[in-house]
Amino acid sequence: MPRKQNKSFRGGHLGWANACVGDNGAPGIMDYADGFSESAKLLIEQVLATRAVTYPVDKFIYPICFSIRHAVELKLKKAVDDLTALSKYQRPIPEFDKVGTHSLLLVWRYIHEHARRVDARFITLIDEMDEYIRDIAEADETGQTFRYPNELLTDKKHLVEFAIINVVVLYKRFGELEELLQKFYSLSTVLIDEYEQGSYTSKLSRHQLFKVGIDLTDRDKWGTDEFKANKQFLQEKYGLSSRDHCKALVIIQNHYEMSGLINQQKQIDTISFEKLLVFFDGWAELHDIEKIKFPGDPTIINLDSEDLLDEWMSSMKSDKAAYDKVAAALEASEMATIQTLFYFARSMRYSEQFQSLFEIYSEEVGDTGTEAFRQSVMHILDKTNALENILNSLNMLNQDEMVNRILDRYTLQAYRDRLMADSNAIKARRDSLLK
Repeated sequence: MPRKQNKSFRGGHLGWANACVGDNGAPGIMDYADGFSESAKLLIEQVLATRAVTYPVDKFIYPICFSIRHAVELKLKKAVDDLTALSKYQRPIPEFDKVGTHSLLLVWRYIHEHARRVDARFITLIDEMDEYIRDIAEADETGQTFRYPNELLTDKKHLVEFAIINVVVLYKRFGELEELLQKFYSLSTVLIDEYEQGSYTSKLSRHQLFKVGIDLTDRDKWGTDEFKANKQFLQEKYGLSSRDHCKALVIIQNHYEMSGLINQQKQIDTISFEKLLVFFDGWAELHDIEKIKFPGDPTIINLDSEDLLDEWMSSMKSDKAAYDKVAAALEASEMATIQTLFYFARSMRYSEQFQSLFEIYSEEVGDTGTEAFRQSVMHILDKTNALENILNSLNMLNQDEMVNRILDRYTLQAYRDRLMADSNAIKARRDSLLK
């Protein structure tokens, strides 16, 4: 489609001064909102910088307040979009007419009512935001007050009841509201990502399932009188039916992270510990374990050394022997598991992602004995951080027995905290959110 332009709205010679709009850059509702928000703050800062001399506060108050109000309306409508997306996973909420509604109170009442139903983690934020939104709505509910001096239908003058608006106070209050709106947006983004992992029921979010797991009796006591009493307790605490309770148990005991809460480990069933050791023994032939224990400065290679070519040739022969030994011992699914463990360590946000990554790498590795399979073996064996990455992944997936046996085999127990610092930090953050 040819681009539209006229004498006023067109590109110019100064590239930095050309704004990308429409499909050119694909700006969304938050880009619009941030534009109005930053404009309002910039105007206030200019007014304050000249003590309202160069930029009179009596004139600039209108574009300032209009931009603040419009930014808030746009961000609240983005919140409506996010709540609608989240409601598909648990409790459907009624559709909201964003296009036809410019009443800030109507938008806010919708969010205030439905956000707490969609996920309880919104409740605190909603309560904190309430007075800020109502302040703005009281001054300009429909977006007309700061656009026109009089009401369009009655010609009644706007803002007669307010008389004075202090931009220093406004700047502070809007800054506080901006922080809360950003927290709401960030939480929505996290929750959408969390629900996409699939670990939830119609009554319980993934977060709540972790809490149920904490309260739940250990797996080996299920069916006992203690378990029956615990079931009644959980049903009352979380408002669960017997069916809801059963659904929660199924997810918890089959979840890599949650199963640990009931003193049970969900095992990785696509590779045995013995086959994992075959890989690490091969890896240890190519890499110095002592450098794992005592990492120092990178080794500097002397490219002028006469012995360098001989060293490389010798290294290539030993490398090939290690590749061949490992490739001959592993099946495709086992190599795909090792590759998945290596790359899962790069995110580790949700243990559910391990399975989806495994499916991707199963395709990539191909069949046992193929060139793709051999390349995968060589690729991971060459990684100097393979041991550390795989240990972190196993730790995140609660494979405690495998972790301890690997650390014991290579005498690395004394260095476990450093080697698994990344996964331990993620688990610590997760646990802190459950308190």
